[in-house]
Amino acid sequence: MKKWIFRIAMVLILVGLGAGYYLYSNFIGMEVKREGSFYIYTDRTEWRYVKEDAISEGFLEESRFLVKLAEFKKVNNLKPGHYVLKKGEKVNAVLNRWKSGNQDPLKVVINSASGPYRLAAVLGSQLETDSVDWADYFRSSTLLDKLGMTKENWTSIILPNTYELYWNTSPEAFIERMQKESDRFWKENAAALSASGLTKEEVICLASITEKETAMVDEMPIVAGLYLNRLKSGWKLQSDPTVIAGIQSVYPDSVIKRVYFAHLEFDSPYNTYKYAGLPPGPIKIPSIQAVKAVLNPTKHNYFYMVASVDRLGYHEFNDSNSLDRHNRYARVYQQYLSRLEQN
Repeated sequence: MKKWIFRIAMVLILVGLGAGYYLYSNFIGMEVKREGSFYIYTDRTEWRYVKEDAISEGFLEESRFLVKLAEFKKVNNLKPGHYVLKKGEKVNAVLNRWKSGNQDPLKVVINSASGPYRLAAVLGSQLETDSVDWADYFRSSTLLDKLGMTKENWTSIILPNTYELYWNTSPEAFIERMQKESDRFWKENAAALSASGLTKEEVICLASITEKETAMVDEMPIVAGLYLNRLKSGWKLQSDPTVIAGIQSVYPDSVIKRVYFAHLEFDSPYNTYKYAGLPPGPIKIPSIQAVKAVLNPTKHNYFYMVASVDRLGYHEFNDSNSLDRHNRYARVYQQYLSRLEQN
């Protein structure tokens, strides 16, 4: 009799273990099917949408156990964001992350850009907010009031770098982050800024001109030094890129590959052939290298420069007493451009 009771008990235990294993493997033990980035959109946070997206993208497998697990965990609205899922990861753990909003940040690359609209396109391609919405915010009074800056110079707080940002970072949160990064940079470079005699906005503005004039990092401190010489001596900067920027601020679709005398007559506060001093704001978002070139310029007596024909990408420099020599270089370069246009 005791043997039969023992045998029955063992059978029940085995059945229970089998049932438990079956429930565990199909309920708590469900696993993610593939590795990759999964996004929960702000307007699709309801479980039915998230489940639909996760199944259609091959991360989860549709089953009654998935439904039961969601019911058991009282899954309803989940947190929007970017989540990196790993193959074999327990679905139970994934649901916990989706409920808590424990998302994975993205490495967002911000390179030097032509201006706010290009920046909007860059952010729109990497974050949830659409590029049009970024652009709308960048030209809003809300932004300018928040920063206490103008539409011409507010991009001075943007420092190109690679930043860890959450995919659903709002424009407001992005600007706050950029302000903190800008404050940190200027705190680290406070001595150089003080020695320059310029404001932060003026440094960024001159860096944008410097980088438009030369793409050669080793030449940037020389170009920056030249423009500082002109500023300190009360000379007009006479920078072609600022003329182009002024025309494109009115005619954004215009393409200007070569500046002619007619362009120099275009009346704009960015036209540094007409107006002395710096323009009202940067003509692009400059790189850190260009900013540091302005903060640490090469000391020299150059006041003139023209693109070199012998060293493409670089320039020929002359001091204030060598205008004739500079003009000879300029004629050589103009002839070079004319030959290119003819070919």
